[in-house]
Amino acid sequence: MCLVRSRTKRNTQEVADAIVYNPEEGTAVWKETGEDCCKVQRSDDRYDRVVIQHRDNTYVAARVFYFIMTREQPKQVDHADTNSTNNKWSNLRAATGHQNQRNRGKNSNNKSGYKGVSFMPEKNKWRATCCGKHLGLFSSPEAAHEAYVEYATANHGRFARH
Repeated sequence: MCLVRSRTKRNTQEVADAIVYNPEEGTAVWKETGEDCCKVQRSDDRYDRVVIQHRDNTYVAARVFYFIMTREQPKQVDHADTNSTNNKWSNLRAATGHQNQRNRGKNSNNKSGYKGVSFMPEKNKWRATCCGKHLGLFSSPEAAHEAYVEYATANHGRFARH
């Protein structure tokens, strides 16, 4: 099921006005009934997200919660711990698409055990890459991982995930 993102500030304001957000717990209830207004839903990209259904629209809860706390609508809302169901205020932050991608974990088909590290059998070496940038060839996956961590930390700051 495709999620409808909060397209306009007016729509987001409307749903924000209808709920009470608990920033310490990352939960919300309807103002009128006090019932939980959030549910976990799997999206087209196979990630679980917490959503809010309001007047035939589906909103990503993290975006609504971010709006409630800041009155801003960033391009994306990133979950610092990468858990898309953890909507505590301390875990939410505004991000660009690039920053959000940098905060991903390693790919599910990763065989090295380290993000940004792959084996090159033709060279019998481990290669480190970050954001399409070749960082070098190494004799061990640990050495390649060190190169990745150094580059990611220097270039991605608080969005670096390794």
